[in-house]
Amino acid sequence: MGRSKANFNAAVPLHDLTQGFGPDVYDNLDKHVASSVLKDIIIRSRNKPSKLSRLHILVPTGSRGVNQGDVGFLDREDAAREGRATMPDGFRLTTRNLPARHLFTTGDLSKWTWNPGKTE
Repeated sequence: MGRSKANFNAAVPLHDLTQGFGPDVYDNLDKHVASSVLKDIIIRSRNKPSKLSRLHILVPTGSRGVNQGDVGFLDREDAAREGRATMPDGFRLTTRNLPARHLFTTGDLSKWTWNPGKTE
């Protein structure tokens, strides 16, 4: 398995989930997110486009770097679990601190994509 890339047709920025999930998304995060770590990150990023969050990207063993469009996880444990499940030949996690305005989801709140060029 290689790196995942996102489709940005329906992408929603981390700092404003209401754009894709409706006005009550923050009141109902338990319906969308199981991880308490992820819930905390989402809440702290609300309406703060400059708020930095760590994006943990799975990289096949031997690969280097992180590229625009790479899909990752805000919860390190979610990233590690995904790596163990989908990359049997080995992986490592590359972490980047990125502003909320550069992180987008296409519906699965556990997976986020780095896209500094996307306009909201």
